[in-house]
Parts: sequence; C-alpha cells; structure tokens
Amino acid sequence: MGTLLTDVAKAVIGTHIMFDKLVMITTSVQKLVNSLMLSDV
Repeated sequence: MGTLLTDVAKAVIGTHIMFDKLVMITTSVQKLVNSLMLSDV
C-alpha cells in the first residue's frame, strides 16, 4: 500500500513537472509567433 502511494506521488510530481515544461514551451512559442507577426506587419 505504501509503495503504491509512493508511485502515485511520483507520477503526480512527474506530471506536474511535464506540465510546467509544456506551459513554458507553449509560452515561448506564443512569444515567438507574436514577434514574427509583429515584424511581418
């Protein structure tokens, strides 16, 4: 039971880290697209 909780906790933490990275990547992509659109105009 304890190991199961540990595995779940690790999975949740891993998902949070992945989510944070995904948000960071998405934000930088949006900034890149915005600057490209601004330079086109």
